[in-house]
Amino acid sequence: MVAGPTVTTTVTSAPILTVASTDAPDPVAAGANLTYTLSYSNLGSANATSVVIADTIPANTTFVSAGSGTLSGSVVSWSVASLPAGASGSVTLTVRSTTR
Repeated sequence: MVAGPTVTTTVTSAPILTVASTDAPDPVAAGANLTYTLSYSNLGSANATSVVIADTIPANTTFVSAGSGTLSGSVVSWSVASLPAGASGSVTLTVRSTTR
């Protein structure tokens, strides 16, 4: 058996971040609270650092709460910091629906 040339393969890894949003209740009555749950995960093979999840307050609603989130204008952001490969979590945003 004759050995062939040596081949070097570089393997890279990267974080792959996903975010999905759900709301409840749906439908919501005017004047009632509506909670959005933003579920996030790192599907990649490397840790993600300095992760920030952000969401805009929907039209025709007023801000109620966001757990550890910070409201700036009409945008709420949550600092997740480091998200290891394969890790996941969620944050919530509660708003009150308004009438036009």
